[in-house]
Amino acid sequence: MNIKNIILKNEKKYNKEIIFLNMSPWKKKWLKDFFYSAKKIYILKNKEIKNFNDDFFKNKLIIHWGIDYSKEVLNLKKKFKIYIMEDGFIRSKNLGSDLEAPASLSIDSNGIHFNPEYKTDLENLLNEYKLTEIDLKNGKELLNLFLNNSISKYNSFDNNLPNIYKKKNIINKKKILIIGQVEDDASIRYGSPLIKSNLELIKLVSNRYKKEDNFIIYKPHPDVFINNRKGKVSEEELKKYCDYIDTTSKMADLLSLNNIEVHTITSLSGFESLIHKNKTYCYGIPFYSGWGLTEDYIIDNEAYKRRNKKRTLLEIFTISYIIYPLYFDYEKKIFTSPEIIINKISNQKNSFIYLFFKRKFLYIIRFFKKIRKILRKK
Repeated sequence: MNIKNIILKNEKKYNKEIIFLNMSPWKKKWLKDFFYSAKKIYILKNKEIKNFNDDFFKNKLIIHWGIDYSKEVLNLKKKFKIYIMEDGFIRSKNLGSDLEAPASLSIDSNGIHFNPEYKTDLENLLNEYKLTEIDLKNGKELLNLFLNNSISKYNSFDNNLPNIYKKKNIINKKKILIIGQVEDDASIRYGSPLIKSNLELIKLVSNRYKKEDNFIIYKPHPDVFINNRKGKVSEEELKKYCDYIDTTSKMADLLSLNNIEVHTITSLSGFESLIHKNKTYCYGIPFYSGWGLTEDYIIDNEAYKRRNKKRTLLEIFTISYIIYPLYFDYEKKIFTSPEIIINKISNQKNSFIYLFFKRKFLYIIRFFKKIRKILRKK
């Protein structure tokens, strides 16, 4: 990819005054770095919106984190265009809930990719964008780099695959991988009309496959496993329906297992599963379903009626990972390409000393988060 063109295009696109809404305090640090080309940045709390008249908001780019709007934002939305921002699909070396700055962002003018109620920018691109030979060449090169470096959305310091997958009685079995998610995440609340919890998904899939000679695996979402977010399923319940609970494997390694089939509500891991050429079932309506690649549990839905074009994996990957998002290099403090981000993630030092202090730092963050939750309940 031509990195100079990427830099110039994005610098020009965001060379304006930008108002950010619904940004948690820790995001302020990297927001100003990420949008370095902005003429001026304002980060407003919801209650501060009413302190400004309409003239203040005119001719400014207004960006809101997520789609959970306050009353103040809803009133503002009646008068002005508000763009939605969320994490991109190659996010970081660690979790966002551990305050790791994102290497990529998605900014959508019509909604956001995980909400099928609206015809989003990403859906429009998938329906209408005409990919050139250069686009597809870039997409193929990035796809190979993605696979060769075992990349996922979150690239944490997980261990290698456990020995259970190497056992003779497991190797050749059909493996049913159920992907856990954060239950109060917007992608579940807006993107899954029927299945709303991890246990519901586990029961549904297990009842379908348990009688056959399959090996059922459940992988909890990392944010849920470390108690940062909602969605934990009790060990007692998991043992009823699953043969193994995988809390340590890298997602990319799991998806590379032979004879594996993936079941998810709306997780991006479902698309990563397609990248690894696995049969993938969706029980909600993620952005990558409805284009002819997934087995879709929900059929009669307005979103699927809008998605009237058949797309190849390479086309969806190229549009979703190259055309749609922004990427940022925190070392050089400039916009960048996904290739550079993948190389940076892959080359980060995983020495014992680095891991030791990094994990200690994360434990401290998690401790104070738990204290904050307790105080809020009081």
